[in-house]
Amino acid sequence: MASADFKAQADRKFQTLASKQEEFGALGPGDKAHLLSELLAALKAAQPLLTPLADACAVQQGYDSPEDPKADVTWILEQIIFAQYLSTYFGRMKSTFEAIAKTGQCPSPKMLHQRQADGRWVARVYPLDSGDSMKPTKDWLVDLWIKPGEEPTQGNMFAAQNPSPGSVGLVLGAGNFAVLGVMDSLHMIFQLNSVVLYKLHHLRTYQEAFVWRLFEPLIAKGYFEVIKEENGVCDAQYLVNHPLISRLHMTGSTETHDAIVWGPKDGREERKVKNMPVMDLRKTTVTSELGCVTPFMVCPGQWSDTEVAHYARHLAVVSTANVGYYCNSPKVLVLADGWSQKDAFMQHLRSTLATLPATAAYYPGSHRRYQAYEEAYGGLEKIQGPGFGTSKYHGAHLPWSLSHVTVDPANLAASANEYAFKNEPFCPVLCVCTIKGVSTPEAYLEAATALSNNLIWGRLTCTLVVHPETEKNSAAAVDLAIADLEYGTVAVNCWSGQTYSFECGVWGAYAGGTPPLERIECVESGIGFVNNALAFDHVEKCVCKAIWMDKINLVGCSPPGTREAALTLTNFLINPSIKNLLKLLCPSLFSLKVQLGVGCALLGVVVALRAVKQF
Repeated sequence: MASADFKAQADRKFQTLASKQEEFGALGPGDKAHLLSELLAALKAAQPLLTPLADACAVQQGYDSPEDPKADVTWILEQIIFAQYLSTYFGRMKSTFEAIAKTGQCPSPKMLHQRQADGRWVARVYPLDSGDSMKPTKDWLVDLWIKPGEEPTQGNMFAAQNPSPGSVGLVLGAGNFAVLGVMDSLHMIFQLNSVVLYKLHHLRTYQEAFVWRLFEPLIAKGYFEVIKEENGVCDAQYLVNHPLISRLHMTGSTETHDAIVWGPKDGREERKVKNMPVMDLRKTTVTSELGCVTPFMVCPGQWSDTEVAHYARHLAVVSTANVGYYCNSPKVLVLADGWSQKDAFMQHLRSTLATLPATAAYYPGSHRRYQAYEEAYGGLEKIQGPGFGTSKYHGAHLPWSLSHVTVDPANLAASANEYAFKNEPFCPVLCVCTIKGVSTPEAYLEAATALSNNLIWGRLTCTLVVHPETEKNSAAAVDLAIADLEYGTVAVNCWSGQTYSFECGVWGAYAGGTPPLERIECVESGIGFVNNALAFDHVEKCVCKAIWMDKINLVGCSPPGTREAALTLTNFLINPSIKNLLKLLCPSLFSLKVQLGVGCALLGVVVALRAVKQF
């Protein structure tokens, strides 16, 4: 049970926020643009807290010291991702609200067309402007696909969001990725028009000081508050059942979602059948971003050995990043049995995994979930890179591990209960799935799409890797696969996790199906989207296409970054100016020893180059 002190603290925060909902709900687009300007200024003021934030993250993830060179990637990413995501979101949403205030309309997409094949509308939202054209990802494409039968309208979502006076939105922060709870809170505030209480996840309480400083303009006006749990589940239960909440957004597991909405496992299915949730869903709207057994589909074709090595390395690095604790970590590698380069791909994958250093298994339950996979397959193929052993705080390092399965495309139903298809490991296990008897792109794309849609659990994100020559020669089959894949994000030639950084895209589970495949009573990957800075209504999914063999932006395939370069980039993202741009691009002008790295941490590196308009 939550303590009396925690309940009293929560009640005070809820009541303060609830008293401001009517005022906040009445703000016009110009007012919200002004608030976003204040948040941009607050980000500048909070910049000195980013380094201690990264230090704390490194320690929390099991490194003995923030200065440990093995913690470089964690340290670099923690700062750059906060700086990048926040600066781009603030800037783009500010532009959207300014456009609405001036013209009554949202900014238009770069391109809008109706597909001949199925009549669906598709909006090209990236690249959008001259700033985007100067980014390293300038040749990537991001499209929003509108639901069949719906028009590509924008901005109606703002009018539709009208929380009742005296109510509060609650955000339950993610434990695996620090920035998610902050971005979820911003989405609820600016796109769902709700004041917010943000509960920090117990693994991410180290970000409290930074969050307080960042949100100071909203906190001062009574539109935002932060709370830190004291007694785990008991505190969360008190918050989600508070009578003042009208919206709840959570990032976590499906089990957590169902426990909150439908109650204990005992009797849960019966309550679903009888539509008897333990939450009052007439009063509280629940949105979520949950898990996914993420497919990584490699379409057969004629590749060079360099191309094979490139994408095998990309997969190795992203599948082990953060020890596999991402909802979008690749978990099922789908290969064609008849692909002549399948063995070469696997050889490069194994050789890369063998070079990757150990990372502490810091997320609770990791060893238990890993053991369940071992038991399901009678053991796993284990690959240990440098530094494996026992971490100081989190027990034995988990080895990078592979399980192996084969499916028959003529009888997919026989694999319906495959353990690796139905259970998200949330640890460094990758299932290698071979499609039996398939060698052509057309046969592979048909089978891989059916496998991913019908057998693999979750609908959050997937990746399809397809060679340009294959895409040209098998254009109809590639287009059909992209159209048919039932995922909130379909990433082509890149890890789907990289698509989160595009603020004009969307992030969340697939919203299609009649009735919707993701529903409150049968949720897998969640309900609702975040990002969507151009405020498109009726979005079904996002399709992001990277350039082939992108050696600058693909995680694991670009030159490594350095801490010095990360600080320079972070400073430019938060304080765009000609001087800081020169420091970024020509560091030797300012320091003889600084070397600019453009590694995986520089994803979307010059995202603030829309600041060209400010020079």
